[in-house]
Amino acid sequence: MTPDLDPRHHILQAQCATLALDCAVTGHYLRTMDYLWFRDHMRSRNVRTEDIARRMGRDRTAVSKILNGKQQMTIAWAEAFADCLDLPIDTILKRAGSIQDSGTVEPRHSDEQGDVSRWVGGGDDLDHIAEIAKSIGRNKSGLDIYTVRTLSMAVGGFKPGDYLLVDRNHKENMRSGEVVIARLNDWRSNSARTVLRRIEPPVLIAESADPADHGTFFVDENNVQIEGKVIASWRL
Repeated sequence: MTPDLDPRHHILQAQCATLALDCAVTGHYLRTMDYLWFRDHMRSRNVRTEDIARRMGRDRTAVSKILNGKQQMTIAWAEAFADCLDLPIDTILKRAGSIQDSGTVEPRHSDEQGDVSRWVGGGDDLDHIAEIAKSIGRNKSGLDIYTVRTLSMAVGGFKPGDYLLVDRNHKENMRSGEVVIARLNDWRSNSARTVLRRIEPPVLIAESADPADHGTFFVDENNVQIEGKVIASWRL
């Protein structure tokens, strides 16, 4: 089973951060990242580059590169900008130049359709879960907590409700047999979901008793993108 391919996605990748259709505001194409717009909104909301970078576990220089048009504004970065500026992600992508020339944006992610969802905190176990992650990760940057939602890796020992500590560093250096989370982009419906799989380069494989999970996904970093490696799991 392979996500639908948009024949324009290679063009989009090359043009991303240089062209955007800003029809809702001016009706013209933006030639570059709208740096002044981002600067003004960051100033008015007292948001620093460090604040945005911290959301991604990265250094402020990464944010500077995005603002200066030297690095692509990915969906993950757009979510970080949107959270810090309290703006819709579509607005961020539009101003950053990540709009396809048809006027649609890159696939929108939905935790409800995925094997895992990002843990956002809350409940009686908030401090306990955060302390476990801190102890395992040793305050390392680029780590996120996820919770398992499906049985896609049940044979491998991952059950719904389990907590996962995911390392988003060095995503390009995954070794055979490692468990990863990956993003599947469906360009036709402009949607995306996150899956939990074992990687056997260059494909992702489920460890499930359900035949529906037995399809493989080819990692091409356009339709299937590695998000991070599972470095620990636990259940309460």
